[in-house]
Amino acid sequence: MILHRFFGWSRLSLLCTLLWVGMLFGAPLSVTATEDLSEAETRLRSGDVSGALSLFNLAATNGNLAAQNRLGLLYFSGVSVAKNPELAFSWFKKAADAGDVKSQFMLASLYLNGTGTVRDTTAALQYFELAAEQGDVDAQAMLGTLYYESSGPLRDYNLAVKWLTSAANQDNSQAQFVLAKLYHQGVGVTQDYAEAALRYQQAANKGHPGAHFSIAAMFERGEGLRKDLAEAQKWYGLAAELDTPEAMFDLGHRLFRGDGLPKDVNAALDWFLKAAKADIAVAQFAAAQIYADETGPHFDQAAATKWFSKAADNGASDAYFTAGNRFDNAIGVEKDDEAAVRYYTLAADIGNAEAKYRLAVKLANGQGVKTDLSGAIELFREAALARHSRAAMALGVAYASGTGVMRDIQISADYFRIAAELGEAEAFYKSPI
Repeated sequence: MILHRFFGWSRLSLLCTLLWVGMLFGAPLSVTATEDLSEAETRLRSGDVSGALSLFNLAATNGNLAAQNRLGLLYFSGVSVAKNPELAFSWFKKAADAGDVKSQFMLASLYLNGTGTVRDTTAALQYFELAAEQGDVDAQAMLGTLYYESSGPLRDYNLAVKWLTSAANQDNSQAQFVLAKLYHQGVGVTQDYAEAALRYQQAANKGHPGAHFSIAAMFERGEGLRKDLAEAQKWYGLAAELDTPEAMFDLGHRLFRGDGLPKDVNAALDWFLKAAKADIAVAQFAAAQIYADETGPHFDQAAATKWFSKAADNGASDAYFTAGNRFDNAIGVEKDDEAAVRYYTLAADIGNAEAKYRLAVKLANGQGVKTDLSGAIELFREAALARHSRAAMALGVAYASGTGVMRDIQISADYFRIAAELGEAEAFYKSPI
């Protein structure tokens, strides 16, 4: 189950960012703060940034918590002023330590992400808790999530359940989703699929990323919901459409394999391509494989090469050699020795013996790269040690002729013998001994 991919540190960072935006543009100041800072806000809106900052700084220096928070938001966001995370941290810290709940939330978020300060999860927990105890629902949700997601001594499932339940009951979708995970997994609470399904549904109704996928999985397995593959497919589709590219890939993978859903290669390719266009490397590789299938309905060598190379560029190691081979042999693309060398190098670096052999050939012949006989010999040796017959054969020829190495008939004969043992029949006739 891949529920975790829908919530982790990256999603915590995303949530914090969305809440920061809300604070900057949507959160009203208190009545007192509005009276004190209305002139500063008017000047800021009119473009008199210098005048606005002077007024904000004067109020903040005199202990106005709203002004301190406003300066923190401005310097954090870089809206109207030069972005300065360290100065933002300083103003949030002043206001947070004086009890300002919004600044406590922001300061905790900066500690969590290491923005303007050193990353400190313990301090993040401390300030989220201060805000949570003042009733800030977003802080309660973040606090509960942190207690659940943290490792080591910071992890506390009981506190996670406490704060997540409080926030979930106040209709916070993040808390509803994470609390559903706890009930689903039986972590910190007695496992309860029905309760998990209810909380996932609450989160899904508010459009929370991941909740749709989780509901689909429960329909597929009949956990807390009746087993219903058609309903599962519907929810997987919603997850893919509304949530993340990872969900798109997952749905494509299930449709391609017929894993819990009716096998449908056409639909699978559609979802793979949606995820591939979002730079999901495994989806790019999967789409390439479908296009490369000569027996399939989507056979398209150019499209296959396009997606194999994109997958390789995005770190899909399974695509390295295939991309190199296609550029080397003009499969779905014009021959490009430089591109072939680039991809063969990636494949060779992770131990692919055939890639080492082909890269050695390129180096020996100066194809797409400057001629380097010593480099070629080294790669031939590495490939031969991996029992690559043609690499052993190449070394036999090199030692017989003295190309790139000192001529040595005995070593040549040894490599020809190895090549023969590995199935190179020609080696029997080439050996000088």
